[in-house]
Amino acid sequence: SPSSAPPPAPQLRGHQREHRRRLRARRTPRSPFPLFVSLAAALLAMATVTAMTTAAVRGTGGGVVGGMGRARALRSAPGLRGRGLAATASTVPPVPAAATKERYQRLCDRLKEISQLAGVSSILGWDEQTMMPSGAAPTRGAQKSVLAAVIHEKQTDPSLGELIQELNGGEGLGCDYARANCRDAKRDFELETSKSKELAKREAELEGECFSTWVKARKEDDWKLFEPKLREMFELKKEVAALTRPELPAYDGALDAFERGMPASRLDQIFAELKADLLPLVQAVIDKEPPSLPEAVAGTPFPVEKQAELCLEVAKDIGFDMQRGRFDVSVHPFTGGVGPKDVRITTRYSETNWMEGIGGTIHE
Repeated sequence: SPSSAPPPAPQLRGHQREHRRRLRARRTPRSPFPLFVSLAAALLAMATVTAMTTAAVRGTGGGVVGGMGRARALRSAPGLRGRGLAATASTVPPVPAAATKERYQRLCDRLKEISQLAGVSSILGWDEQTMMPSGAAPTRGAQKSVLAAVIHEKQTDPSLGELIQELNGGEGLGCDYARANCRDAKRDFELETSKSKELAKREAELEGECFSTWVKARKEDDWKLFEPKLREMFELKKEVAALTRPELPAYDGALDAFERGMPASRLDQIFAELKADLLPLVQAVIDKEPPSLPEAVAGTPFPVEKQAELCLEVAKDIGFDMQRGRFDVSVHPFTGGVGPKDVRITTRYSETNWMEGIGGTIHE
């Protein structure tokens, strides 16, 4: 059990930190997750899309044909099968422990570089939702698109795939965390090489277009303004799911990119359990006599400036470190940044509903 496990040896802690950093890095680019992506996933589930025709056609040799980009040569190398780097033990001969550790260090260096670039993308997304003037949206979309292409090239570099192949799942490293890093590197490489650089660029560009359009539509209360972009996002996400996870139904494929290993069937079970308890609770609250609220919280206008002061104090009291984070305002509250030393949270305020500001603060 976790409580009885011995503390990690000093030589393992570096691998633990690297493993945790990779987990954070995988989430970080998605941390200021745009509302339209969540909405797209929810509507896609309601549409009961059950399966997608895969856009990747498998060849007789086991390699994936089409959309392979720069990794095609690696995928067709002897000893590789399926969608990527599944090598047999006989394909990778044993190597001295020192050589394995040196290769693992090179892998970590490559992954850290990718993580740093992903952090830059995350900060661009944060700025887009908090500071950037609305007129700069097209320029920001172009910037994110170019950066996404650079990141994709590094993620799918055949030499990175060869390094992952040589490490053979981290055999010989003698550390569970290092082996986990190797497994995740292999998984990420296979997912990214399943789509083209052009598709990665389009994803980044469309997310920016969707966000700016959603902000405008929300302000004008005009759903029709946003609908075309949302439909375009649906089609793109279905294409990505079909390419990267062809074995899964479309919604499960999209969900796996956001909540790894969570199928829609399990979510149905979780929500059913919540529904069974929450509905009676909500009804019981509704049926009760409304409480007598103090005037200060009963709808009296609460100046935004005073709300901001209160929310900042609440965030500090909870433990938010302003030396390693920022607290700003956005159209929709979110948490972004690049890791525990740079965390960006936001909220929004309403003069007539003070719970929006303080609720968003505490939630984030």
